[in-house]
Amino acid sequence: MGFGRRALPVCCLAAALASGGGCLVSTRSNVTYENDTARVPAYLLKEVQPGRTTRQWLLTHLGQPTRERRLGEHVSVLEYEHHRRKQGELSVFVIGSFESDREYRDRHYFVLEDDVVREFGRGDD
Repeated sequence: MGFGRRALPVCCLAAALASGGGCLVSTRSNVTYENDTARVPAYLLKEVQPGRTTRQWLLTHLGQPTRERRLGEHVSVLEYEHHRRKQGELSVFVIGSFESDREYRDRHYFVLEDDVVREFGRGDD
């Protein structure tokens, strides 16, 4: 019977810690962008139609590209690149501290022939 009385406070303390009661928790999050180019939204990509979508439509809806390359007299490639870095930290008193650092990189390209989209897709590093 003596063991049960001593174990009860230990079990209560363990339950309180496991449920987060009485724990000090702090978080920090920071998002940075490496360039000013906006992310290319999926809903706009659905509207791009090879043979119909023009350079002007891309510039109006997506803004200026990160870079443009000429592949010939009538062919060019518009590249949109978006970098986002998300850093976070979670500190839980008694348990420890956890950090995360993620980098997201989106690249889209549009091949234009005579200022009309011929093909488009996602680029890889």
